[in-house]
Amino acid sequence: MGIGTMSTQHPTYVGATVGDSGVFKAIHEADVILAFGCKFSYVMAYGKSPVWNPDAQLIQVDIDPQMIGKNRPVTVGILGDVGVVLQQIYDCLKQRKTGKISLTTWMPSLLEARKQGIESMRGKTMSDRQPIAPQRVIHDLLDFMEPSDILCVDGGDTAVFTTSQIDHTKPRDPRTVLYPVGFGHLGVAIPYAIASKLAKPDRRVFFITGDGSYCLTSMSWIPLSGMRPRSWAWW
Repeated sequence: MGIGTMSTQHPTYVGATVGDSGVFKAIHEADVILAFGCKFSYVMAYGKSPVWNPDAQLIQVDIDPQMIGKNRPVTVGILGDVGVVLQQIYDCLKQRKTGKISLTTWMPSLLEARKQGIESMRGKTMSDRQPIAPQRVIHDLLDFMEPSDILCVDGGDTAVFTTSQIDHTKPRDPRTVLYPVGFGHLGVAIPYAIASKLAKPDRRVFFITGDGSYCLTSMSWIPLSGMRPRSWAWW
């Protein structure tokens, strides 16, 4: 959901999900973790080993007190709005006249891991096999979309295929990706897309869903569109 908050073109950007090779290496080796608005749910491997470094010190910032230390003990918990806390940190660094920090030898290794991870997926994302691989369909869609277009992603395998390469092509603007991260609900992409178009009529909206996800909610929105199907199929 935070895709686009940090540009994929930034020299310290290493990925968007724990499945990214650069991110996996970073969280496995980090000594200190500064987490902003992160629930450490299943999509973040609960912040625990063996994915995360169990000995790393965690500074967690969240507006919800129940989220702080919920799935992983914290070294320091900060209750507050992420935007406000980030601004306070920035102001403090500026007041101290902290200059740019030179990149360590660790950062290039993370960027190299990210590069290798992207290359390892090209066999599927650029495959010419028939019938077409779902990873290729999603890759071409992400490459076709403009950064300001809104993308709604359903749960299930399609979510895995999408999030694993969500930041491999074009950069995305903030608040342009809708995905049911919390519970991985199925059948939300089309309702998300309808609501997105109503909220942002001047923006192009795309959605990615699968057959199972489609069937879970299609009986709700198809009649609203005026369609009168002769029969219903469940699978």
